[in-house]
Amino acid sequence: MAPEQTEAVKDQSAALRIWQRLPAVAAFVLLACQAALPWTAPHFVTGDGPSHLYGATIARELIFHHRHSVYAAIYTIQRAILPNWTATFVLAATEAIAGTDHAEALFASLAVVTGFFGLSYMKHALAPHESPWTPVSNFLLQSWFLWIGFYNFYLGMILVPFLIGYYLRHAGKVTGSRTAMLSAGLTLLFFTHMIALAIALTAMGTVAVWRGVLVPAVKKRQLPGMSAWREPAWVVVAAVPALILTGIYMYTHNGTGGNVPAGAVRALFLAFPQQVFQTGAGMWGKQDLLWKLVSGYILAACVLMRREEWGGARGGIVVAAGLCFLGYLFIPDEGFGGSAVIVRFAWGVFILGGVAALNVARLRVITVPFALCVAALLAANVAATARAARILSHAVDSYLATARALPEGSTVVRLFYPAPAAPERYGYSDAARFPFMHLDALVASEKHALDITDYEPLTRLFPVVQKKAFAGEESQLWGFEGPDPDAVTTLQWLGNVFPRRIEFVLLFGEEQSGAAQKAGMPTMAAWLSSKMQLLATSSDGLLRLYGRR
Repeated sequence: MAPEQTEAVKDQSAALRIWQRLPAVAAFVLLACQAALPWTAPHFVTGDGPSHLYGATIARELIFHHRHSVYAAIYTIQRAILPNWTATFVLAATEAIAGTDHAEALFASLAVVTGFFGLSYMKHALAPHESPWTPVSNFLLQSWFLWIGFYNFYLGMILVPFLIGYYLRHAGKVTGSRTAMLSAGLTLLFFTHMIALAIALTAMGTVAVWRGVLVPAVKKRQLPGMSAWREPAWVVVAAVPALILTGIYMYTHNGTGGNVPAGAVRALFLAFPQQVFQTGAGMWGKQDLLWKLVSGYILAACVLMRREEWGGARGGIVVAAGLCFLGYLFIPDEGFGGSAVIVRFAWGVFILGGVAALNVARLRVITVPFALCVAALLAANVAATARAARILSHAVDSYLATARALPEGSTVVRLFYPAPAAPERYGYSDAARFPFMHLDALVASEKHALDITDYEPLTRLFPVVQKKAFAGEESQLWGFEGPDPDAVTTLQWLGNVFPRRIEFVLLFGEEQSGAAQKAGMPTMAAWLSSKMQLLATSSDGLLRLYGRR
């Protein structure tokens, strides 16, 4: 070969290597932007996040400062077997590192980074000779669940790829230590979130039966022998502790799945995947183009997969994604103490199907262009998400400035009436979030105050609960998240029976709106003005702080 031809081949080879590495470069650039997103606004505002932070604050106080904690008289840590523990420990750690105001932001950054490496690990387990880094992983993590504050579920779903990847790497090489490792991971997943555990077991169980039993039986055209069940048996043995814990939890909580309403399946099919990937407003915030592009790629991969790909672990993962889709369609939306169940399975479809679709042989020619297209669309979403974060932060400025007038260690009740004009006023009407709902819990965490109307300790689904002696007030306290016209009577009764004197009341809502008037807000405001002193009103008029005279 002539020297000129040799140089041309080298240049072509170098250009090809650069081209093939572009998805990895884009993935890490996007990861840095995603990790920085929670820090781009003064306040990282989520829906349920402040309540989870409040629970973590109480748990840390009860464990390390029990005798001197203001929380010890009212709250205790459950000894019952239940999920939703992991986020409590992680938030307690991030609060100790970054402080109360930035604990959620640090939590979100760590979760996104961990999830990226979890998805990459699973992808590498499926395709060991291919690069594990892809912007598709970044897209799968850019989920509504993080921004709404469903922290335990988000943590569970970023642990799922680690467990599936570990199983795929070691299936067929069963040892006692590997079984113990997988079992420990599944047990941790139970203590994080049950739906994440269900998705992980669905994926591993499906791959085990598909690859070890069904496919060989079809090839040999005979019933499988005992040896074919070795891999499924390994999954079952590893899952035993998590399954026992799940059974105990379901029995003690009398959980039932309810029913799927007639006609709901068609509506759910048309609404798929609902708001799973909405992190901001508008087309880019909803990621409409992006989730449709990835969905099309997954469907194309299912059609174009070769027989040997269908017969291996990749085919089993695709089947598991299909089972998650059936779960989305047919599982009731509430049950076992939880709500918004089906939309969680919709995310599972993308997690499993998205990773399985990558590196399909017949789609390899478009792998790099597809990844770069995903990166470009996700960059637009990151910008829209950052804009939404700033808007939500601005919306809560006035609320926090007023609520932070609470003294340290005080006892407060929050009354949350409708504020229908607030979304349009602040510009977050299309963001699928309402930022004011649990901000009282954030302030209570900062002030080490007793926020006795925060929902998390009242549900008995999280580690921290009110003591049994005061359990009779739980339903009334929780009712203050949407008070009715009899709320004044309930508040008077509560003041007489609750063991701590109610010193402050946070009254939120638009008193002049029809919805707030129908709920009795004017009556409540008049009663509070007659019994307590108005200490502060937010600049937008949405929040009033009352204190005892």
